[in-house]
Amino acid sequence: MAGGTFVTWDRWISSFEKVTGVEIRRINMPARALVGFGRVLDGLARVLPSFEPPLGREGAQFMSYMVPTDDAAFLAETGLGQYRDVDSSVRDFVEWLVDTDFIERP
Repeated sequence: MAGGTFVTWDRWISSFEKVTGVEIRRINMPARALVGFGRVLDGLARVLPSFEPPLGREGAQFMSYMVPTDDAAFLAETGLGQYRDVDSSVRDFVEWLVDTDFIERP
């Protein structure tokens, strides 16, 4: 199994800003606070059936505790050499979102 290119949240946001030309607001939050916020949103979803939380505890844990992986053996065995550039991947993703009508062109 390979983890892929490790990208910090700040780097993700910067890439989306670069690709879309839209400034994205950043809110820094300690991991424990983010997980607690996700837990609160999960609780709201249980008592308000029509509420669809944008984040839950599990997602917050995943976001907060990601670590880089060593994919050198995988890349060597598969002959890939390296992963694609992050900005290229984000650009393709945004284009797909536009093409499938999930978002309007920024």
